[in-house]
Amino acid sequence: LALSDWHVTKMGSVAIVSGKEPEIRFTKDGRIEGTTGCNRFFGSYVQDGAKVTFSGTGATKMACLDDGVMQQEAAFLAILQG
Repeated sequence: LALSDWHVTKMGSVAIVSGKEPEIRFTKDGRIEGTTGCNRFFGSYVQDGAKVTFSGTGATKMACLDDGVMQQEAAFLAILQG
């Protein structure tokens, strides 16, 4: 995963807002950073084979008024923290 970027295209039944897709960047030192489509987030990750675990996640707290963006953000952050 190190030095790769993921662009989220699907999160279960939560609609992805076009032009506001969440993105994750995996650094070589075990950190993640990116955007929820609204706010910036950060944290750490550990990869064990096909399993990826996130920890220490946090995000900025701006309100975004575009339809569906805050719902998308809540679902995305719940996945990172789950």
